[in-house]
Amino acid sequence: MIQINKKKIGVSVLLTFVTLGIYGIYWKYLLVKNVRQLQNKEGSCVGETLCLALVPFYGLYWWYTRGESLKQISNKNEYNFTGSGVAYLVLSIFLLEIVAMAIMQKDFNELVVGGYFEDADVVNIETPEEEASSELAREIEQGDYLLKVLHLKKYFPLETDFFGKPRSYVRAVDDVTFGVKAGCTVGIVGESGCGKTTMGRTVLRLYSVTGGKVIFDGQDIGAMKNSELRKIRPQIQMIFQDPYSSLSPRLRVGEIIGEAVAEHNIVPKEELKDYVLDVMNKCGLQPQYYERYPHEFSGGQRQRICIARALALRPKLVICDEPVSALDVSIQAQIINLLKSLQKNDNLAYVFISHDLSVVEHISDEVGVMYLGSMVEYGNKKDIFKNPMHPYTRALFSAVPVPDPDVKNERIILKGDIPSPANPPSGCKFHTRCSECMEICKTVAPIFKDYGNGHRVACHLYDQE
Repeated sequence: MIQINKKKIGVSVLLTFVTLGIYGIYWKYLLVKNVRQLQNKEGSCVGETLCLALVPFYGLYWWYTRGESLKQISNKNEYNFTGSGVAYLVLSIFLLEIVAMAIMQKDFNELVVGGYFEDADVVNIETPEEEASSELAREIEQGDYLLKVLHLKKYFPLETDFFGKPRSYVRAVDDVTFGVKAGCTVGIVGESGCGKTTMGRTVLRLYSVTGGKVIFDGQDIGAMKNSELRKIRPQIQMIFQDPYSSLSPRLRVGEIIGEAVAEHNIVPKEELKDYVLDVMNKCGLQPQYYERYPHEFSGGQRQRICIARALALRPKLVICDEPVSALDVSIQAQIINLLKSLQKNDNLAYVFISHDLSVVEHISDEVGVMYLGSMVEYGNKKDIFKNPMHPYTRALFSAVPVPDPDVKNERIILKGDIPSPANPPSGCKFHTRCSECMEICKTVAPIFKDYGNGHRVACHLYDQE
């Protein structure tokens, strides 16, 4: 006959409850920490956690006030919210704190997924690069710029813990500062994977802003609600890289160009077709194209349709993400000349993202060079192309083919692979591939200095000059 050891069973049950109690307190600690971060509160979470766990009346107060705070943050940013202060209060009264904790954790995780909290641990961290470029940021912030990008960061969560909180990040854009004046063009260049496209999409708020500011026409885009952002959408447009995938194959050209025009009430409904035909004419598209589908056009014509779609909303700023990379050279020239003509006539501002340095030289007024999410050189087009100062910029420019066969350009070959943006090198990010690397480059981030005429470089080579 099997004998039941009641003592061992009792010990097992006791240890189970003790373990669950410790885990519950730890869970409460994480919730307290998360809510404090959402409210931008500083200080230790230990005292608040102990009061929540041990003081009944404080617990009731905490569940109600923190629930209402979380609800307000969710409503402000137009995210779905399950609980409320009253619901959490009722659950805590009936000793169902475990249910309240689960609901609050779910709501918090939705904020993480939605983009509000994905970068909460890093949004207020001032990197060495940010400190170095603060002078440029102050200059741009005080200047007359249509677009002001100040210490812009975009981090993507790489992995999360059990509670859905990110542990590590991919630093796709890691402190980028520049400004664009009305009627001017800023070219952004760099290797594939340096963060150019991500930067452009973050400026447009297709991605949430992790840190820094994007100020367009005096308004902080990063802090706007979706409903507020929708009102200024027509003023900022984007021309995407691939004209084949950015156009719906099921819509006619007239519908593609006129859809957003009708949605934002740019013109009266009865004038829509005439307006679309006028825009098409400006972009070099024949009136008979109105009823045709995208598959009936060449790559250059499709890109003209994309340009027409963007310009139909009468924007002040257009972000051009590799708009000519998929086109033949002759078609590239046509599109670039079209963009310059439209800019002259309508006083458009461009952020022109490209790998093709010759195209950037032709269309840009100012040029920024990005490496591993950060800006390493920035200045007037003539200064950048005539006197590239950063070793990375010189390596990029050495790869540009020279049409004269008698002129030989010394090619600079970069050694090694691009470091991971999830774990960038300390000091200067480029030091692992730089042939002129010094000891200071490995530990200290270089200061983004002005070396005359607004030509700024982040490199220790010039610190002693």
